[in-house]
Amino acid sequence: MTHPLDTAPTLADLAARAESASLPALWAALAPEDRRAALAFALKGNPAFRRQLVELLRQTPRYRAFRPTTFSSWKPEQFADAFKRPGTLPLEAMQVGLIALHVQGRHEM
Repeated sequence: MTHPLDTAPTLADLAARAESASLPALWAALAPEDRRAALAFALKGNPAFRRQLVELLRQTPRYRAFRPTTFSSWKPEQFADAFKRPGTLPLEAMQVGLIALHVQGRHEM
């Protein structure tokens, strides 16, 4: 069974129909490697976001038994891989990731 966001519109589809664009649709339209990069960028230098993701992971069956200290050794890419499936992040985390993706390398501005 496929997840509804697995068949999300492309970025071009969203641009053509801007009124149908939403944060989850935009996140799902990103290529998996772009979602991974967005979360990796958002995690770098953002301990509050890291704590938020740890709490989300600890609520899922796969990671429930992990100790919080286990996640302290994780690289940003490992968090991104844990949340690679569309629809697993709350809206706030998607927003943080999208902003980080678009301002990466522009911090000096």
